[in-house]
Amino acid sequence: KIEASLYQAGGLIGMARETEVTSSFSTGNVHSDYLGQSGGLIGKTIFSSLLNCYSRGDVTSLSHHNGGLIGDSHATAVINCYSTGLVRTGMSYIGGLIGANSSPNTVNSYWNIETSGQNYSDGGYPATTADMTYPYTPSLYNNWNFDSIWINDYNGDINDGYPYLAEESLTIEHESELPPAFETSLQIYPNPFNPQTKISFQTSGEESVEMIIRNIAGQVVIKVDRFERDDDGCYYIWNGENSLNRK
Repeated sequence: KIEASLYQAGGLIGMARETEVTSSFSTGNVHSDYLGQSGGLIGKTIFSSLLNCYSRGDVTSLSHHNGGLIGDSHATAVINCYSTGLVRTGMSYIGGLIGANSSPNTVNSYWNIETSGQNYSDGGYPATTADMTYPYTPSLYNNWNFDSIWINDYNGDINDGYPYLAEESLTIEHESELPPAFETSLQIYPNPFNPQTKISFQTSGEESVEMIIRNIAGQVVIKVDRFERDDDGCYYIWNGENSLNRK
């Protein structure tokens, strides 16, 4: 949570002047009691650009010029961005995505009219939760790069169904295709498992072996090259975590 003590308050940046902000996000709530500008990601922007960014925190202010993503935008391009947080204030220039925009240049960017409590924004397009979460309304997220920048939250367990940035995954590598199928004596028990499973296979011991575990989307979750041995061959006990020990 951000408690503002200055005129501009943002979940990531208070004031951005002649700044390029790319592939960035904020989930913290922003609260300001001062007469300034407040935004879920940036309080005020001047001659700047935002590309592939989002904010999911609430914005609460006693002042004006407040938005779910940007409070006050001046000569700033906003491309492929979204916000979902509640925006509440008692004054003017309030927007679901952008509070005030002196030179609108907002492309393929959206705000949630249900969670924000705002039907107006000075830039961007209104959408519902069903529109913005997977599976998305076909008209949304046009020209967004889901190959290397954005990732679909298929199961809604990472970002509540909203798209998230590939860089957030850290050790989860995004790959567009699944590997070709192959035959092996791989044994997995129990399957399905909770909380862990034993993956066993046979090897002569002369070749180098690497095991890759992927999710249903084909993204790499973990790579393993060290195994235990018993009378039946090699095995690896997996507890459902990636290489950063995250479930």
